[in-house]
Amino acid sequence: MRRSAIAIATGAALAAALGVGLVWRQMSGDAGSVGVRGEAIADAASQNSAFTDALDPALASDPSRVDPTHDAVFDTPEGRAALAAQADRARFEKSIRDFLANASALDAAERARIAAELDAQVEAEELARRMSADEARMLRLALLERSIADETERLRRAEALAAAYRAEAERRQRAFERAQANDPRFVAYKSRESQVVAEVMAMRSIPGGLSRDDYLRQRLQAERERAWGRPGG
Repeated sequence: MRRSAIAIATGAALAAALGVGLVWRQMSGDAGSVGVRGEAIADAASQNSAFTDALDPALASDPSRVDPTHDAVFDTPEGRAALAAQADRARFEKSIRDFLANASALDAAERARIAAELDAQVEAEELARRMSADEARMLRLALLERSIADETERLRRAEALAAAYRAEAERRQRAFERAQANDPRFVAYKSRESQVVAEVMAMRSIPGGLSRDDYLRQRLQAERERAWGRPGG
């Protein structure tokens, strides 16, 4: 199977193509900072053709072109479904890029309508786990930047968006910690972790010419592998 022809572009590839990951991660809680960086995200999105270039070239130039004849594996229900999904994703990504590039030429009502539709699609991609929360919020911020002319309202919406994602991230972290606390492997590892740290910090010389930090990392990795029974924990 020609992997590149049926691979659906992920939110990670999309965000990387936009070059916006670092921009979002550097966002502070300052409202003005959110606005400035939101504009940078929107500019990067509208100017970078890698949105569609990362997809199958035929679909990037014309998302309606789904031709299964170039590979027999596509002439199956699964193959046709994969190609149709890829074409849908190509259209979705192109719609966002086109909107971000051309929003200023639209009237306010049309900008708001299209932005709302695209925002709903981004949310659906996130809920379907085809896009991470970080990637979705970057795109939603870019849509806000291009669709809302009033700066005060735009910043208010951007702050509310950031706050909602922070709250969800905290909720998931708490759920993860609860699950970990009930995992006997995690409990076993944590019981050894403090002992290993104390042992390494008390050592006068470190084996193998390693730094203390590097040796500690090695020891803790070995404990994780022991607890979970496989490399990498």
